[in-house]
Amino acid sequence: MFILDGGKREKACILSNFMSIQILQYEFLGPIKLSEWGPPMEEVAYILFAKNKDVFNIIYVGESGKTEASDFFTKNERFKCWLSNAGGENNLYLSIYPMWGSSQSARKQLVRKIVDRYKPVCNQVSEDSENTPTSTAQTIEPEPEPEEVKDNSNKNLDDLLDELKKKTEK
Repeated sequence: MFILDGGKREKACILSNFMSIQILQYEFLGPIKLSEWGPPMEEVAYILFAKNKDVFNIIYVGESGKTEASDFFTKNERFKCWLSNAGGENNLYLSIYPMWGSSQSARKQLVRKIVDRYKPVCNQVSEDSENTPTSTAQTIEPEPEPEEVKDNSNKNLDDLLDELKKKTEK
C-alpha cells in the first residue's frame, strides 16, 4: 500500500488502481504476490491465498493495526503453515481490506466472519501441531480472462462460484 502525505483520499485514489476480489460483501484489494508487499500498512483485515495454476485457495485470514515492519508476514507464527500449504513463497498471494482508524475488535469481527464461512486451513491449525491442517481450504476459481474478472468485481463471491459451477457442468 502506498501513502502520499498520509491522507486517506490519496490512499484511496492509489488503491483504486488495484484489482479487487469480493469476499462475503467486502471488497478486498489484490490479490498480489506476498513477496511484492511492502510497508507501511494501515489498519487492515487480510487474506492469504495459495495459488495453484489459476485457482486461489484461501489459507489464512488475519488482521493488523498500523505497521512499518517489513517482516510483518514472514514473522507470523503461521508462516510455516502458509508455506507448506502454498508449496512455497512464490505461490503465496495477499489481499487486504483497508479499515482505516478501526479498532482491533472490529477487525477481528470481520476475520471471524470470513473464517467461519471459508474455514481457511491455517486458521484451523491446532496449537500442538502447527503445520497439520484440520480442514481443507476454500477454493476460489477466478474467471479465465482479466476483463471478465474486472467486470464481475462487484458480484458476490457466491454468485461467481455458482456461475463457474454451471459452466463446468456443461
